[in-house]
Amino acid sequence: LPEKYFLFVGRFLPRKGLDTLLLAYRRYRERAVGEPWALVLVGRGSYEGKLQEFLQNLDGVQLAGAQFGDDLCVYYALANAFIAPSESDPWGLVVNEAMASGAPVLVSRGCGCAGSLVREAENGWTFAPGDTQALSALMFRMSLLAPETIEKMGRRSKELIDNWSLDRFTDGIISALDIPRRPPAGIVADFLTNYWKGRVRPT
Repeated sequence: LPEKYFLFVGRFLPRKGLDTLLLAYRRYRERAVGEPWALVLVGRGSYEGKLQEFLQNLDGVQLAGAQFGDDLCVYYALANAFIAPSESDPWGLVVNEAMASGAPVLVSRGCGCAGSLVREAENGWTFAPGDTQALSALMFRMSLLAPETIEKMGRRSKELIDNWSLDRFTDGIISALDIPRRPPAGIVADFLTNYWKGRVRPT
């Protein structure tokens, strides 16, 4: 893996905002001070062929293929920052994963989680879907931060995601999808839910 890199994890599909990411990365490299950070793309998908064509004229990008389990954790843990550029995504669970790994995040507001998980300038920044100029500027800004500042933002990511229980995560998704909550289902349903969460031990 590169010494310093931005990380993308997800399926290679047009709605994941990969065009936005690559165009922004090209802009970033053009104005980078010193050695530019690399861009590591983890995943597979129908868009991979077009990506490879685009990358013929763009340095600094590494296609890592699909990664799972402990192998994927390594990519998260060593990343200097995580980018979720989706044009449209109901939530964006990869942002949770990146934050749990202690990474600062740059998240498109097309991701349902953006408003819930990102604290501007604390653990990262958000940007409008498809805004290559804004994303490029944020990449440039992130890469100029002192190592201790990046580390502090990563710790803040972890603090924020550590506060997200299953209940709060569900509320966040429901809010992002604009789905009204159902009324309580009753004592039996509550018992089964708590049992699933591990709050009730089997006898």
